[in-house]
Amino acid sequence: MKGLSFLNLVKKVVTCIRLCTNSKLTGGRRECKHDVPIVNKAQFGLGGGDSDVTISKAEFDEIQNGMTYEEVQKIIGGEGEVTSESGEKGTDMHTIMITYTGEDGLGSNANFMFQGNKLQNKAQFGLE
Repeated sequence: MKGLSFLNLVKKVVTCIRLCTNSKLTGGRRECKHDVPIVNKAQFGLGGGDSDVTISKAEFDEIQNGMTYEEVQKIIGGEGEVTSESGEKGTDMHTIMITYTGEDGLGSNANFMFQGNKLQNKAQFGLE
């Protein structure tokens, strides 16, 4: 990828996303035939829906930046759904987004972004 302009890199990535649905796993990373590594993955609503763990506004307010995912799980009472992940696990640059369904009705939720297993950002919608 050395020497690619940003625009050409974006075009290659878009091409790979469109064409390389059967990318191969190489050295722990997914790569397509265009040699563009897949460095981020995201999903929503694919967790199977079998988790009964929900979050309240009080639990959300108790959670503070700098906490580990394990500390957050103790407050909420279990694991959330991984909705985005990038970087290599075990490194300071490993970034993961966790989503919890809210207790307060349809659409309420909370999202937590961890980098290097430390909470960097939190957001909620509809928690009362």
